[in-house]
Amino acid sequence: MPRSPIYIRGHCTTLDHAASTCRTGTDDLAIVDPKPLQVRGIKGLHVADASVIPVMISGNVRTSTILVAECAAACDPGPSASRHQIRTA
Repeated sequence: MPRSPIYIRGHCTTLDHAASTCRTGTDDLAIVDPKPLQVRGIKGLHVADASVIPVMISGNVRTSTILVAECAAACDPGPSASRHQIRTA
C-alpha cells in the first residue's frame, strides 16, 4: 500500500544528526563553494558545520563537524587573528 508524502513527513523521523544538507561543489547546483566554504550569492557568509559534509558517514558526526570547523577557521583569510587573541591582564 503506497503512502502519501504527507503521511511520510508526518510519521517518519530520524534520531540521527542532520548532515550533508548543503550541496557543496563547483557546479551550478552547488550552494556552498568547497574551498572557502562560502555560500554562493551571499558575501561574507560561510558554512562550517555538518551540512557541508559531502557524504553521510556511518558514525556520529561530531568529530567530523569539529574537523570542518577547524579547517574553516584555519582557512579564514580575514584579519580575525587579532580578534581571537586571548588577552591576559
